Amino acid sequence: MPNGLLANAGYLEGEPGRPAVLVLHGFLQTQDFPTVRRLADSLNEELGYPVLTPTLTLSISDRRSSLACEAVQRHDMEEAVAEIGAWVKWLKERGHRRIVLVGHSTGSVMIAAYLPRAAPEVKHAILISLTHFGPGQAVFRNEANGGVQRARKIMREGKGKELGNFPIAYCRRYVTTAEKILGYYTWDEARVLEALAHSPVPMTAIIGSEDHRMGTNWTTAIGRIPKLEMRIIEGADHFFDAEHEFSLLDAIDELLQRVTNGR
Repeated sequence: MPNGLLANAGYLEGEPGRPAVLVLHGFLQTQDFPTVRRLADSLNEELGYPVLTPTLTLSISDRRSSLACEAVQRHDMEEAVAEIGAWVKWLKERGHRRIVLVGHSTGSVMIAAYLPRAAPEVKHAILISLTHFGPGQAVFRNEANGGVQRARKIMREGKGKELGNFPIAYCRRYVTTAEKILGYYTWDEARVLEALAHSPVPMTAIIGSEDHRMGTNWTTAIGRIPKLEMRIIEGADHFFDAEHEFSLLDAIDELLQRVTNGR
């Protein structure tokens, strides 16, 4: 990887002529996170797409396990975006000229951050359960706002490389430095929306109607992005469990067929 660490991924060969699909996991997870694993296997086994499922290093060489919130975290957003670019290059070097990026939860945020610099071979981005970092996450009732202010205060005091506890994503006690956490916090609602608005790549956001992590205002804001198509799957939560995994697969298959047919 660009950071000098070794990274691993699963790669499932597909039928000739189909676009390659890169499926990215959410915060602190791996390629084996259930939502990602089910989707990747179904896209390949049932529909014949070649599928790549990277595990972000999170600053750990050859990482294969998810990380606990309380573990010491040394990674940041820029590292994740660089690794997405490295995996897109890996697909290109193996002859794939049409690539679709699929992210789940914060994996979608990282893909959104990558899109402004996306390679021409990236033809579409599918953002499942799209979220953002920083204030506004319903799960914390705006506690993250205090984390932002505290991290900035620590930076002003010149202690940005000292470890501390901060709230982020689903973690109430996330152990990292103020310098690293601010790299995530800056990807708040406004910055994610700005990145989407300036994306050169067509995008689709797929949201479950019962996903209450971000609130209805966030879904409305996403829906206002001119270049982004919104899909709401009734009854689905953040993870598209049970029967909703089939609705998710159908929606993604329809989008991939568009790319296959050059639309």
